[in-house]
Amino acid sequence: SSSSTQLSVRVSSLRSTLASKLPPRVLLPTITKCYSHLVADKQSHLGALLSVLTEHISHMEKEELSFHQSELTTFFLIALDFRAKYCQADLEEVGQMEGHVIDCLLSMVMKLSEVTFRPFFFKLFDWSKTAADGQERLLTFCRLTDRLADRLKGLFVLFAGNLVKPFADLLRQTNITKTDVPPFDSELGVEKNSLLLQYVLDCLHKIFLYDTQRFLSKERADALLGPLVDQLENRLGGKQVYQQRVTNHLLPCIGQFAVAMADDTQWKTLNYQILLKTRHAATEVRFSSLLMLMELAGKLRENYMVLLPETIPFLAELMEDECQQVEQQVQKVIQEMEKPRGGVEGGPDVIRASGLVEKLKAQGCAVKDYGNLVFEDIAVEEPFMRLKNVRAVGSANQRLSEAVQAVKRDGHTCVMLGGDHSLAIGSIHGHAAATGDISVVFVDAHADINTPLTTPTGNFHGQPMSYLIHELLSKIPVLPNFSWIRPCVWARDVVYVGLREVDPEEHYILKLLGIKVFSMMEVDQLGITRVMEETCDYLSDK
Repeated sequence: SSSSTQLSVRVSSLRSTLASKLPPRVLLPTITKCYSHLVADKQSHLGALLSVLTEHISHMEKEELSFHQSELTTFFLIALDFRAKYCQADLEEVGQMEGHVIDCLLSMVMKLSEVTFRPFFFKLFDWSKTAADGQERLLTFCRLTDRLADRLKGLFVLFAGNLVKPFADLLRQTNITKTDVPPFDSELGVEKNSLLLQYVLDCLHKIFLYDTQRFLSKERADALLGPLVDQLENRLGGKQVYQQRVTNHLLPCIGQFAVAMADDTQWKTLNYQILLKTRHAATEVRFSSLLMLMELAGKLRENYMVLLPETIPFLAELMEDECQQVEQQVQKVIQEMEKPRGGVEGGPDVIRASGLVEKLKAQGCAVKDYGNLVFEDIAVEEPFMRLKNVRAVGSANQRLSEAVQAVKRDGHTCVMLGGDHSLAIGSIHGHAAATGDISVVFVDAHADINTPLTTPTGNFHGQPMSYLIHELLSKIPVLPNFSWIRPCVWARDVVYVGLREVDPEEHYILKLLGIKVFSMMEVDQLGITRVMEETCDYLSDK
Protein backbone atom coordinates (compact mmCIF):
# COMPACT_ATOMS: atom_id res chain seq x y z
CA SER A 1 0.00 0.00 0.00
CA SER A 2 1.00 3.65 -0.38
CA SER A 3 1.19 4.14 3.40
CA SER A 4 3.66 1.26 3.84
CA THR A 5 5.72 2.59 0.93
CA GLN A 6 5.86 6.04 2.53
CA LEU A 7 6.84 4.49 5.86
CA SER A 8 9.60 2.51 4.17
CA VAL A 9 10.94 5.67 2.52
CA ARG A 10 10.91 7.55 5.83
CA VAL A 11 12.69 4.71 7.65
CA SER A 12 15.31 4.58 4.88
CA SER A 13 15.77 8.34 5.14
CA LEU A 14 16.11 8.13 8.93
CA ARG A 15 18.73 5.38 8.57
CA SER A 16 20.74 7.49 6.13
CA THR A 17 20.50 10.47 8.47
CA LEU A 18 21.81 8.45 11.40
CA ALA A 19 24.64 7.02 9.29
CA SER A 20 25.76 10.33 7.78
CA LYS A 21 25.08 12.92 10.50
CA LEU A 22 26.12 11.30 13.79
CA PRO A 23 29.85 11.39 14.55
CA PRO A 24 31.65 8.04 15.01
CA ARG A 25 32.32 8.71 18.71
CA VAL A 26 28.55 8.73 19.24
CA LEU A 27 27.33 6.15 16.74
CA LEU A 28 29.91 3.36 17.11
CA PRO A 29 29.38 2.70 20.87
CA THR A 30 25.63 2.81 20.29
CA ILE A 31 25.81 0.24 17.48
CA THR A 32 27.96 -2.03 19.65
CA LYS A 33 25.42 -1.82 22.48
CA CYS A 34 22.47 -2.39 20.12
CA TYR A 35 24.21 -5.39 18.58
CA SER A 36 24.68 -7.05 21.99
CA HIS A 37 20.93 -6.67 22.68
CA LEU A 38 19.67 -7.74 19.25
CA VAL A 39 21.95 -10.75 18.84
CA ALA A 40 20.37 -12.41 21.88
CA ASP A 41 16.73 -12.53 20.79
CA LYS A 42 16.07 -10.23 17.82
CA GLN A 43 18.54 -11.50 15.27
CA SER A 44 16.29 -10.70 12.31
CA HIS A 45 16.98 -6.98 12.96
CA LEU A 46 20.77 -7.31 12.75
CA GLY A 47 20.81 -6.73 8.99
CA ALA A 48 19.22 -3.30 9.40
CA LEU A 49 21.63 -2.35 12.19
CA LEU A 50 24.67 -3.40 10.16
CA SER A 51 23.41 -1.51 7.12
CA VAL A 52 23.57 1.68 9.21
CA LEU A 53 27.17 0.90 10.13
CA THR A 54 28.05 0.06 6.52
CA GLU A 55 26.72 3.41 5.31
CA HIS A 56 28.40 5.22 8.21
CA ILE A 57 31.79 3.71 7.30
CA SER A 58 31.31 4.79 3.70
CA HIS A 59 31.00 8.41 4.90
CA MET A 60 34.03 8.29 7.20
CA GLU A 61 37.12 10.24 6.21
CA LYS A 62 40.45 8.45 6.13
CA GLU A 63 41.61 10.12 9.35
CA GLU A 64 38.36 9.19 11.14
CA LEU A 65 38.63 5.58 10.05
CA SER A 66 42.23 5.38 11.18
CA PHE A 67 41.30 6.82 14.58
CA HIS A 68 38.39 4.42 15.10
CA GLN A 69 39.86 1.33 13.41
CA SER A 70 40.72 -0.36 16.71
CA GLU A 71 37.16 0.12 17.97
CA LEU A 72 35.73 -1.21 14.70
CA THR A 73 38.09 -4.19 14.75
CA THR A 74 36.94 -5.13 18.24
CA PHE A 75 33.32 -4.93 17.12
CA PHE A 76 33.88 -7.07 14.03
CA LEU A 77 35.72 -9.76 15.98
CA ILE A 78 32.67 -9.99 18.24
CA ALA A 79 30.20 -9.95 15.34
CA LEU A 80 32.14 -12.54 13.34
CA ASP A 81 31.57 -14.96 16.22
CA PHE A 82 27.88 -15.11 15.31
CA ARG A 83 28.25 -18.53 13.68
CA ALA A 84 30.28 -19.90 16.63
CA LYS A 85 27.68 -18.68 19.15
CA TYR A 86 24.62 -19.81 17.18
CA CYS A 87 26.05 -22.77 15.22
CA GLN A 88 23.15 -25.02 16.19
CA ALA A 89 20.65 -22.78 14.40
CA ASP A 90 19.53 -23.18 10.80
CA LEU A 91 22.63 -23.08 8.56
CA GLU A 92 20.93 -20.89 5.97
CA GLU A 93 19.82 -18.32 8.56
CA VAL A 94 23.26 -18.31 10.19
CA GLY A 95 24.84 -17.81 6.77
CA GLN A 96 22.54 -14.91 6.02
CA MET A 97 23.35 -13.11 9.29
CA GLU A 98 27.06 -13.80 8.88
CA GLY A 99 26.84 -12.40 5.37
CA HIS A 100 25.60 -9.06 6.75
CA VAL A 101 28.61 -8.91 9.09
CA ILE A 102 31.07 -9.73 6.29
CA ASP A 103 29.50 -7.16 3.95
CA CYS A 104 29.86 -4.52 6.63
CA LEU A 105 33.46 -5.52 7.37
CA LEU A 106 34.33 -5.33 3.66
CA SER A 107 33.11 -1.73 3.55
CA MET A 108 35.86 -0.92 6.04
CA VAL A 109 38.51 -3.07 4.35
CA MET A 110 38.01 -1.31 1.02
CA LYS A 111 39.02 1.98 2.68
CA LEU A 112 42.20 0.61 4.24
CA SER A 113 45.65 0.92 2.75
CA GLU A 114 47.93 -2.06 2.32
CA VAL A 115 49.83 -0.94 5.44
CA THR A 116 46.72 -0.78 7.63
CA PHE A 117 45.09 -3.88 6.15
CA ARG A 118 48.08 -6.13 6.89
CA PRO A 119 47.84 -6.14 10.74
CA PHE A 120 44.05 -6.35 10.51
CA PHE A 121 44.22 -9.45 8.30
CA PHE A 122 46.71 -11.20 10.56
CA LYS A 123 44.57 -10.40 13.58
CA LEU A 124 41.66 -12.13 11.81
CA PHE A 125 43.97 -15.03 10.95
CA ASP A 126 44.99 -15.45 14.61
CA TRP A 127 41.36 -15.10 15.70
CA SER A 128 40.38 -18.02 13.44
CA LYS A 129 42.94 -20.30 15.11
CA THR A 130 41.76 -19.63 18.66
CA ALA A 131 38.37 -21.22 18.31
CA ALA A 132 36.77 -21.95 21.65
CA ASP A 133 33.67 -23.47 20.03
CA GLY A 134 34.98 -26.16 17.70
CA GLN A 135 35.81 -25.16 14.13
CA GLU A 136 33.04 -22.60 13.56
CA ARG A 137 35.47 -19.68 13.45
CA LEU A 138 37.48 -21.50 10.81
CA LEU A 139 34.39 -21.79 8.61
CA THR A 140 33.67 -18.06 9.02
CA PHE A 141 37.30 -17.16 8.29
CA CYS A 142 37.38 -19.22 5.08
CA ARG A 143 34.19 -17.56 3.89
CA LEU A 144 35.66 -14.16 4.72
CA THR A 145 38.93 -14.87 2.87
CA ASP A 146 36.95 -15.88 -0.21
CA ARG A 147 35.09 -12.55 -0.11
CA LEU A 148 38.31 -10.63 0.53
CA ALA A 149 39.99 -12.30 -2.43
CA ASP A 150 37.01 -11.38 -4.59
CA ARG A 151 37.09 -7.71 -3.60
CA LEU A 152 40.84 -7.07 -3.23
CA LYS A 153 41.91 -9.24 -6.17
CA GLY A 154 45.67 -8.92 -6.79
CA LEU A 155 46.23 -7.07 -3.54
CA PHE A 156 44.94 -10.03 -1.54
CA VAL A 157 47.46 -12.34 -3.21
CA LEU A 158 50.20 -10.46 -1.33
CA PHE A 159 48.88 -11.96 1.92
CA ALA A 160 47.84 -15.37 0.59
CA GLY A 161 51.18 -17.08 1.18
CA ASN A 162 50.16 -17.60 4.80
CA LEU A 163 47.09 -19.55 3.65
CA VAL A 164 48.83 -22.21 1.53
CA LYS A 165 49.65 -24.71 4.29
CA PRO A 166 46.39 -24.22 6.26
CA PHE A 167 44.35 -24.60 3.05
CA ALA A 168 46.34 -27.67 1.97
CA ASP A 169 45.65 -29.18 5.41
CA LEU A 170 41.93 -28.37 5.15
CA LEU A 171 41.75 -30.00 1.71
CA ARG A 172 43.08 -33.20 3.30
CA GLN A 173 40.92 -32.93 6.43
CA THR A 174 37.70 -32.50 4.42
CA ASN A 175 38.57 -35.40 2.07
CA ILE A 176 36.70 -38.46 3.35
CA THR A 177 39.14 -40.77 1.55
CA LYS A 178 42.09 -39.31 3.51
CA THR A 179 40.83 -38.87 7.06
CA ASP A 180 38.44 -40.32 9.62
CA VAL A 181 38.41 -37.11 11.66
CA PRO A 182 36.97 -34.23 9.60
CA PRO A 183 36.83 -30.66 10.98
CA PHE A 184 33.13 -31.09 11.81
CA ASP A 185 31.91 -34.46 13.09
CA SER A 186 28.79 -33.47 14.99
CA GLU A 187 25.27 -32.60 13.84
CA LEU A 188 25.27 -30.96 10.40
CA GLY A 189 28.92 -32.02 10.10
CA VAL A 190 28.65 -33.15 6.46
CA GLU A 191 27.00 -29.88 5.39
CA LYS A 192 29.57 -27.78 7.25
CA ASN A 193 32.53 -29.77 5.89
CA SER A 194 31.12 -29.37 2.38
CA LEU A 195 30.70 -25.63 2.91
CA LEU A 196 34.22 -25.30 4.31
CA LEU A 197 35.67 -27.16 1.31
CA GLN A 198 33.71 -24.95 -1.09
CA TYR A 199 35.07 -21.75 0.47
CA VAL A 200 38.65 -23.06 0.34
CA LEU A 201 38.36 -24.05 -3.33
CA ASP A 202 36.73 -20.74 -4.29
CA CYS A 203 39.31 -18.67 -2.42
CA LEU A 204 42.20 -20.59 -4.01
CA HIS A 205 40.63 -20.11 -7.43
CA LYS A 206 40.57 -16.35 -6.95
CA ILE A 207 44.15 -16.31 -5.66
CA PHE A 208 45.33 -18.15 -8.79
CA LEU A 209 43.16 -15.94 -11.00
CA TYR A 210 44.47 -12.64 -9.66
CA ASP A 211 48.09 -13.76 -9.21
CA THR A 212 50.35 -11.09 -10.73
CA GLN A 213 53.46 -11.72 -8.65
CA ARG A 214 54.32 -15.34 -9.48
CA PHE A 215 52.66 -16.34 -6.22
CA LEU A 216 52.59 -19.99 -7.19
CA SER A 217 56.22 -20.95 -6.62
CA LYS A 218 57.26 -24.59 -7.03
CA GLU A 219 57.12 -25.09 -3.27
CA ARG A 220 53.58 -23.75 -3.01
CA ALA A 221 52.44 -25.62 -6.11
CA ASP A 222 53.82 -28.89 -4.72
CA ALA A 223 52.02 -28.27 -1.41
CA LEU A 224 48.65 -27.81 -3.11
CA LEU A 225 48.81 -30.13 -6.14
CA GLY A 226 48.20 -33.42 -4.37
CA PRO A 227 45.41 -32.24 -2.04
CA LEU A 228 43.64 -30.50 -4.95
CA VAL A 229 43.76 -33.46 -7.35
CA ASP A 230 42.72 -35.85 -4.58
CA GLN A 231 39.45 -33.91 -4.36
CA LEU A 232 38.42 -35.70 -7.55
CA GLU A 233 37.75 -38.79 -5.43
CA ASN A 234 36.26 -36.95 -2.44
CA ARG A 235 32.55 -37.73 -2.60
CA LEU A 236 31.75 -35.83 0.59
CA GLY A 237 28.05 -34.99 0.78
CA GLY A 238 26.78 -37.63 -1.62
CA LYS A 239 26.60 -37.93 -5.39
CA GLN A 240 24.66 -34.76 -6.19
CA VAL A 241 26.73 -32.52 -3.90
CA TYR A 242 29.93 -34.10 -5.27
CA GLN A 243 28.94 -33.45 -8.88
CA GLN A 244 28.01 -29.83 -8.15
CA ARG A 245 31.25 -29.27 -6.24
CA VAL A 246 33.38 -30.72 -9.05
CA THR A 247 31.64 -28.71 -11.78
CA ASN A 248 31.24 -25.37 -10.02
CA HIS A 249 34.26 -25.24 -7.73
CA LEU A 250 36.95 -27.90 -8.29
CA LEU A 251 37.28 -27.66 -12.10
CA PRO A 252 37.68 -23.84 -12.15
CA CYS A 253 40.13 -24.02 -9.24
CA ILE A 254 42.46 -26.64 -10.73
CA GLY A 255 42.14 -25.12 -14.21
CA GLN A 256 43.33 -21.74 -12.95
CA PHE A 257 45.93 -23.51 -10.79
CA ALA A 258 47.45 -24.87 -14.01
CA VAL A 259 47.45 -21.43 -15.63
CA ALA A 260 49.16 -19.86 -12.61
CA MET A 261 51.85 -22.56 -12.65
CA ALA A 262 53.18 -21.52 -16.07
CA ASP A 263 55.70 -24.36 -15.93
CA ASP A 264 55.98 -27.32 -18.32
CA THR A 265 57.37 -29.69 -15.70
CA GLN A 266 54.64 -28.96 -13.18
CA TRP A 267 51.96 -29.26 -15.90
CA LYS A 268 53.26 -32.75 -16.62
CA THR A 269 53.00 -33.74 -12.96
CA LEU A 270 49.50 -32.28 -12.64
CA ASN A 271 48.29 -33.95 -15.84
CA TYR A 272 49.68 -37.34 -14.80
CA GLN A 273 48.07 -37.19 -11.36
CA ILE A 274 44.71 -36.46 -13.01
CA LEU A 275 45.26 -39.30 -15.49
CA LEU A 276 45.78 -41.72 -12.59
CA LYS A 277 42.31 -40.78 -11.28
CA THR A 278 40.80 -41.99 -14.58
CA ARG A 279 41.61 -45.53 -13.38
CA HIS A 280 39.61 -45.11 -10.16
CA ALA A 281 37.10 -47.85 -9.33
CA ALA A 282 34.19 -45.39 -8.98
CA THR A 283 32.45 -44.36 -12.19
CA GLU A 284 31.76 -40.80 -11.05
CA VAL A 285 35.46 -40.27 -10.22
CA ARG A 286 36.55 -41.46 -13.67
CA PHE A 287 33.94 -39.20 -15.24
CA SER A 288 35.03 -36.19 -13.17
CA SER A 289 38.67 -36.87 -14.07
CA LEU A 290 37.76 -36.67 -17.75
CA LEU A 291 36.00 -33.36 -17.13
CA MET A 292 39.19 -32.17 -15.46
CA LEU A 293 41.29 -33.20 -18.47
CA MET A 294 38.97 -31.20 -20.73
CA GLU A 295 39.30 -28.19 -18.45
CA LEU A 296 43.08 -28.53 -18.43
CA ALA A 297 43.31 -28.81 -22.21
CA GLY A 298 41.04 -25.80 -22.61
CA LYS A 299 43.07 -23.67 -20.20
CA LEU A 300 46.52 -24.62 -21.49
CA ARG A 301 45.47 -24.57 -25.18
CA GLU A 302 48.53 -25.08 -27.41
CA ASN A 303 50.69 -25.76 -24.35
CA TYR A 304 48.73 -28.97 -23.76
CA MET A 305 50.20 -30.50 -26.92
CA VAL A 306 53.33 -31.62 -25.05
CA LEU A 307 51.13 -33.57 -22.62
CA LEU A 308 49.26 -35.54 -25.31
CA PRO A 309 51.72 -38.46 -25.63
CA GLU A 310 51.19 -39.57 -22.03
CA THR A 311 47.44 -38.78 -22.14
CA ILE A 312 46.50 -40.86 -25.20
CA PRO A 313 47.09 -44.32 -23.64
CA PHE A 314 44.81 -43.46 -20.70
CA LEU A 315 42.07 -42.25 -23.06
CA ALA A 316 42.43 -45.42 -25.13
CA GLU A 317 41.74 -47.51 -22.02
CA LEU A 318 38.63 -45.48 -21.21
CA MET A 319 37.20 -45.92 -24.70
CA GLU A 320 36.29 -49.45 -23.57
CA ASP A 321 34.99 -48.42 -20.15
CA GLU A 322 32.16 -50.45 -18.66
CA CYS A 323 30.14 -47.25 -18.15
CA GLN A 324 28.55 -45.79 -21.26
CA GLN A 325 28.56 -42.27 -19.79
CA VAL A 326 32.34 -42.46 -19.33
CA GLU A 327 32.79 -43.74 -22.90
CA GLN A 328 30.75 -40.82 -24.25
CA GLN A 329 32.77 -38.35 -22.19
CA VAL A 330 36.02 -39.79 -23.56
CA GLN A 331 34.79 -38.99 -27.07
CA LYS A 332 34.09 -35.39 -26.01
CA VAL A 333 37.57 -35.10 -24.51
CA ILE A 334 39.15 -36.40 -27.71
CA GLN A 335 37.09 -33.96 -29.81
CA GLU A 336 38.24 -31.09 -27.58
CA MET A 337 41.87 -32.13 -27.89
CA GLU A 338 41.60 -32.52 -31.67
CA LYS A 339 40.43 -28.91 -32.04
CA PRO A 340 43.02 -26.48 -33.39
CA ARG A 341 44.54 -24.77 -30.40
CA GLY A 342 43.80 -21.42 -31.97
CA GLY A 343 40.78 -19.21 -31.52
CA VAL A 344 42.01 -15.62 -31.56
CA GLU A 345 42.28 -15.70 -35.36
CA GLY A 346 38.48 -15.56 -35.49
CA GLY A 347 38.36 -12.40 -33.37
CA PRO A 348 38.06 -9.80 -36.19
CA ASP A 349 35.09 -11.56 -37.80
CA VAL A 350 33.33 -11.93 -34.45
CA ILE A 351 33.79 -8.21 -33.73
CA ARG A 352 32.46 -7.31 -37.18
CA ALA A 353 29.47 -9.59 -36.68
CA SER A 354 28.66 -7.74 -33.46
CA GLY A 355 27.92 -4.62 -35.56
CA LEU A 356 31.07 -2.54 -35.04
CA VAL A 357 31.02 -0.93 -38.48
CA GLU A 358 27.36 -0.01 -38.22
CA LYS A 359 27.84 1.48 -34.76
CA LEU A 360 30.79 3.59 -35.95
CA LYS A 361 28.76 4.87 -38.90
CA ALA A 362 25.90 5.73 -36.55
CA GLN A 363 28.38 7.95 -34.67
CA GLY A 364 29.09 9.87 -37.88
CA CYS A 365 32.34 8.09 -38.82
CA ALA A 366 33.19 7.41 -42.45
CA VAL A 367 34.26 3.76 -42.34
CA LYS A 368 36.21 1.79 -44.93
CA ASP A 369 36.72 -1.89 -44.14
CA TYR A 370 39.99 -3.07 -45.69
CA GLY A 371 39.09 -6.70 -44.97
CA ASN A 372 41.22 -9.43 -43.42
CA LEU A 373 44.91 -9.83 -44.15
CA VAL A 374 46.09 -13.11 -45.59
CA PHE A 375 49.37 -14.30 -44.16
CA GLU A 376 51.95 -16.61 -45.63
CA ASP A 377 51.31 -20.24 -44.73
CA ILE A 378 54.44 -21.44 -42.95
CA ALA A 379 54.92 -25.08 -42.01
CA VAL A 380 55.13 -26.09 -38.36
CA GLU A 381 58.33 -24.63 -36.93
CA GLU A 382 60.75 -25.89 -34.34
CA PRO A 383 61.23 -23.37 -31.51
CA PHE A 384 64.08 -20.92 -32.06
CA MET A 385 65.81 -19.99 -28.76
CA ARG A 386 62.61 -21.15 -27.00
CA LEU A 387 60.63 -18.72 -29.19
CA LYS A 388 57.57 -20.23 -30.86
CA ASN A 389 56.56 -19.64 -34.50
CA VAL A 390 59.34 -17.10 -35.12
CA ARG A 391 59.14 -17.03 -38.92
CA ALA A 392 55.35 -16.93 -39.00
CA VAL A 393 55.16 -14.07 -36.48
CA GLY A 394 57.91 -12.10 -38.22
CA SER A 395 56.42 -12.32 -41.71
CA ALA A 396 52.84 -11.69 -40.49
CA ASN A 397 53.88 -8.51 -38.67
CA GLN A 398 55.80 -7.24 -41.70
CA ARG A 399 52.66 -7.72 -43.80
CA LEU A 400 50.59 -5.94 -41.15
CA SER A 401 53.00 -3.00 -40.91
CA GLU A 402 52.79 -2.50 -44.65
CA ALA A 403 48.98 -2.65 -44.54
CA VAL A 404 48.82 -0.03 -41.75
CA GLN A 405 51.13 2.26 -43.72
CA ALA A 406 48.81 1.95 -46.73
CA VAL A 407 45.80 2.94 -44.64
CA LYS A 408 47.64 5.97 -43.27
CA ARG A 409 48.70 7.01 -46.79
CA ASP A 410 45.00 7.02 -47.70
CA GLY A 411 44.50 9.60 -44.94
CA HIS A 412 42.48 7.42 -42.58
CA THR A 413 42.61 6.66 -38.87
CA CYS A 414 43.63 3.03 -38.69
CA VAL A 415 41.75 0.70 -36.37
CA MET A 416 43.16 -2.83 -36.38
CA LEU A 417 41.04 -5.74 -35.20
CA GLY A 418 43.61 -8.29 -34.08
CA GLY A 419 43.76 -11.68 -32.53
CA ASP A 420 47.04 -12.68 -30.91
CA HIS A 421 48.71 -9.61 -29.36
CA SER A 422 52.03 -10.30 -31.09
CA LEU A 423 50.39 -8.31 -33.90
CA ALA A 424 51.04 -5.14 -31.87
CA ILE A 425 54.53 -5.25 -33.41
CA GLY A 426 53.23 -4.63 -36.93
CA SER A 427 50.43 -2.30 -35.88
CA ILE A 428 52.65 0.13 -33.93
CA HIS A 429 55.55 -0.15 -36.37
CA GLY A 430 53.25 0.66 -39.30
CA HIS A 431 51.97 3.83 -37.64
CA ALA A 432 55.50 4.99 -36.80
CA ALA A 433 56.74 4.28 -40.30
CA ALA A 434 53.90 6.33 -41.78
CA THR A 435 53.83 9.30 -39.38
CA GLY A 436 57.24 9.55 -37.72
CA ASP A 437 57.59 9.98 -33.95
CA ILE A 438 54.65 8.51 -32.04
CA SER A 439 53.45 7.93 -28.49
CA VAL A 440 51.91 4.65 -27.39
CA VAL A 441 49.12 4.27 -24.82
CA PHE A 442 49.13 0.54 -24.07
CA VAL A 443 45.86 -0.52 -22.42
CA ASP A 444 46.24 -4.10 -21.22
CA ALA A 445 46.41 -6.26 -18.12
CA HIS A 446 49.84 -7.43 -19.28
CA ALA A 447 52.94 -5.37 -20.10
CA ASP A 448 53.95 -7.54 -23.10
CA ILE A 449 57.52 -6.26 -22.75
CA ASN A 450 59.46 -9.47 -22.17
CA THR A 451 62.48 -9.84 -24.44
CA PRO A 452 63.41 -13.10 -26.23
CA LEU A 453 65.84 -13.68 -23.35
CA THR A 454 63.37 -13.11 -20.48
CA THR A 455 60.16 -14.65 -21.84
CA PRO A 456 59.02 -17.49 -19.55
CA THR A 457 56.85 -19.14 -22.23
CA GLY A 458 58.40 -18.32 -25.61
CA ASN A 459 55.09 -16.89 -26.83
CA PHE A 460 55.38 -13.69 -28.86
CA HIS A 461 52.17 -12.21 -27.47
CA GLY A 462 54.12 -11.45 -24.29
CA GLN A 463 56.94 -9.65 -26.11
CA PRO A 464 55.78 -7.10 -28.73
CA MET A 465 56.86 -3.89 -26.97
CA SER A 466 60.45 -5.09 -26.55
CA TYR A 467 60.91 -5.05 -30.36
CA LEU A 468 59.56 -1.51 -30.65
CA ILE A 469 61.36 0.43 -27.89
CA HIS A 470 64.68 2.05 -28.83
CA GLU A 471 66.29 1.43 -25.45
CA LEU A 472 65.84 -2.36 -25.78
CA LEU A 473 67.51 -2.71 -29.19
CA SER A 474 70.63 -4.31 -27.70
CA LYS A 475 68.48 -6.95 -25.96
CA ILE A 476 66.97 -8.31 -29.17
CA PRO A 477 68.97 -11.06 -30.93
CA VAL A 478 68.90 -11.66 -34.69
CA LEU A 479 65.76 -13.64 -35.51
CA PRO A 480 64.51 -15.19 -38.77
CA ASN A 481 62.04 -12.91 -40.64
CA PHE A 482 62.64 -10.04 -38.20
CA SER A 483 65.37 -8.16 -40.10
CA TRP A 484 62.81 -5.63 -41.42
CA ILE A 485 61.90 -4.22 -38.01
CA ARG A 486 63.62 -1.29 -36.31
CA PRO A 487 62.66 0.24 -32.94
CA CYS A 488 60.26 3.14 -33.42
CA VAL A 489 59.26 4.53 -30.01
CA TRP A 490 61.16 5.84 -26.97
CA ALA A 491 60.38 4.60 -23.47
CA ARG A 492 59.46 8.14 -22.38
CA ASP A 493 56.67 8.12 -24.98
CA VAL A 494 54.95 4.98 -23.66
CA VAL A 495 52.21 4.84 -21.02
CA TYR A 496 50.69 1.63 -19.71
CA VAL A 497 47.09 1.65 -18.45
CA GLY A 498 45.44 -1.20 -16.55
CA LEU A 499 48.40 -3.44 -15.72
CA ARG A 500 47.40 -6.34 -13.49
CA GLU A 501 49.65 -9.31 -14.33
CA VAL A 502 53.32 -8.41 -14.83
CA ASP A 503 56.24 -10.85 -14.84
CA PRO A 504 59.16 -10.06 -12.47
CA GLU A 505 61.47 -9.50 -15.46
CA GLU A 506 58.93 -7.09 -16.96
CA HIS A 507 58.77 -5.22 -13.64
CA TYR A 508 62.53 -4.77 -13.84
CA ILE A 509 62.38 -3.50 -17.45
CA LEU A 510 59.59 -1.02 -16.71
CA LYS A 511 61.46 0.33 -13.70
CA LEU A 512 64.81 0.43 -15.51
CA LEU A 513 63.37 2.42 -18.41
CA GLY A 514 61.19 4.64 -16.19
CA ILE A 515 58.05 3.87 -18.19
CA LYS A 516 54.87 5.52 -16.93
CA VAL A 517 52.39 2.96 -15.56
CA PHE A 518 48.83 3.11 -14.24
CA SER A 519 48.00 -0.23 -12.62
CA MET A 520 44.47 -1.63 -12.63
CA MET A 521 44.27 -0.76 -8.95
CA GLU A 522 45.04 2.88 -9.78
CA VAL A 523 42.41 2.83 -12.52
CA ASP A 524 39.87 1.58 -9.98
CA GLN A 525 40.89 4.24 -7.45
CA LEU A 526 41.22 7.24 -9.77
CA GLY A 527 38.66 6.37 -12.43
CA ILE A 528 39.45 5.94 -16.12
CA THR A 529 38.63 9.58 -16.96
CA ARG A 530 41.29 10.97 -14.63
CA VAL A 531 43.80 8.30 -15.70
CA MET A 532 43.41 9.26 -19.36
CA GLU A 533 43.63 12.96 -18.53
CA GLU A 534 46.90 12.37 -16.66
CA THR A 535 48.14 10.18 -19.53
CA CYS A 536 47.49 12.93 -22.07
CA ASP A 537 49.12 15.54 -19.81
CA TYR A 538 52.18 13.33 -19.34
CA LEU A 539 52.65 12.71 -23.06
CA SER A 540 51.94 16.33 -23.99
CA ASP A 541 54.71 17.53 -21.68
CA LYS A 542 57.33 15.42 -23.43
